Amino acid sequence: MASIHQRPNGSWQVHYRDDQRRQRTRTFRAKEDARGFASDVEAAKARAVKPTGVAAWDRSISIRANAQIPKEDDDRLLLAADTFKLLGDTTRLRILSALLEGERSVSELAGDADAPVPGVSQHLAKLRSGGLVKVRRQGTRMLYRVVDPRIAQFLALISGLSHRLVSPGTG
Repeated sequence: MASIHQRPNGSWQVHYRDDQRRQRTRTFRAKEDARGFASDVEAAKARAVKPTGVAAWDRSISIRANAQIPKEDDDRLLLAADTFKLLGDTTRLRILSALLEGERSVSELAGDADAPVPGVSQHLAKLRSGGLVKVRRQGTRMLYRVVDPRIAQFLALISGLSHRLVSPGTG
């Protein structure tokens, strides 16, 4: 259960447990924002949908062309939609594309994605929480890698689809 507390400086904190049952705290300036976030946390717990990335999405949904989607697959479709939202950023797609070539550090990925290191680090945290990348420590460096090699096929598919959307007269 999420709890909301006002801090002495006037900001609002929401205390909650994430999908891996770790205690988390998030701070907001406005009480309405804190309440909205807390209600989103509660709604996610009620749905019991845990974003686990492309691998889980691939295992959980198999839809043929022109097939009807059964009502009981709604949770799986929410998971798929969350995965697509996660991939809806060009920097994250560049990061995944670079990781397909092998493990990379945050600074290497920042160069590959032509983005600042702090931004790349935040994108990696989102990809990690979505189950698309994993990290390992090597000395003082953190090296990231793609969890599922089928992400390469997925990126090729969406690249081909986006090409068809841009130039509809082909194929």
